[in-house]
Amino acid sequence: MSVSHREFDLVAAQRAVDSFELTPAQKEVCLLLQAGLSQTSVAARPGVAPATVVDLVRTIHAKLDVHSTVELINLINDRKHRSEEASR
Repeated sequence: MSVSHREFDLVAAQRAVDSFELTPAQKEVCLLLQAGLSQTSVAARPGVAPATVVDLVRTIHAKLDVHSTVELINLINDRKHRSEEASR
């Protein structure tokens, strides 16, 4: 059985996000944003209020010292690449 590139990327993203000191909800938002969803799309999920997403993103940015979703995604991708290089 082979693991697809997409599955490998999801596992790598999960590991990268798990390395951050965030709550489970904050980690989930990070993964959804890294997967390409907008804050509006994340808020459209059942049981998630738009204000909650805005607050989660604001807190994530503060905890990780990033100032935009692009910086957040770059940070996640950087952690993914470092992890990949370390496992070689």
